[in-house]
Amino acid sequence: KPWPEAHDWVGVHREERRQQVVLMVDTSLSMSGENMAIAAVAAAVLALKLPPEDLSVVVFEDQARAVTRLHAGDPPVEVVRRMLDQPVRGYTNIRAALELGAAELERGHDPRRTGLLITDGVATVGGDPVPMAHRFPRLFVLLTEDYKMDAALCRRLADAGHGDVFPVRTYRDLPRRLLDVANRVLR
Repeated sequence: KPWPEAHDWVGVHREERRQQVVLMVDTSLSMSGENMAIAAVAAAVLALKLPPEDLSVVVFEDQARAVTRLHAGDPPVEVVRRMLDQPVRGYTNIRAALELGAAELERGHDPRRTGLLITDGVATVGGDPVPMAHRFPRLFVLLTEDYKMDAALCRRLADAGHGDVFPVRTYRDLPRRLLDVANRVLR
């Protein structure tokens, strides 16, 4: 047409939907044996879903350690190997996990940053972790259900971190549940 009309024009706007994520996994004594192997599989599921440089994995017991960091670009197999190399011992310091996890996210450049915490919510050392949850733009808690879980603490953590709690009935359900949560919250 010599003079296009309004309905002749089409505009396309593309926006990258990347998101940086820190996964914090309890490696205290309650995670010994098969539970730790299943947690490593769950981390692999997330590592395969995200670009490697957009994932940090923090393991915690008495202390917290990053097994992979944002921008490192470690392949999923390396993430799993490092997780399985971690000793399963000690008490549960959720506060230390949140402190290191928040510091990892603060290293990120993407405005979409999320924390995923896998725990039964029983914080045995380190003090009240709720103040640390406020540092997260979004924090989601995967509550591993058992007889000693603290669902109330997990709810307070998720509320403080502008997120939600997702129950995980058994450790064998963890990889599938983490994938479900990732598909829901990482859109």
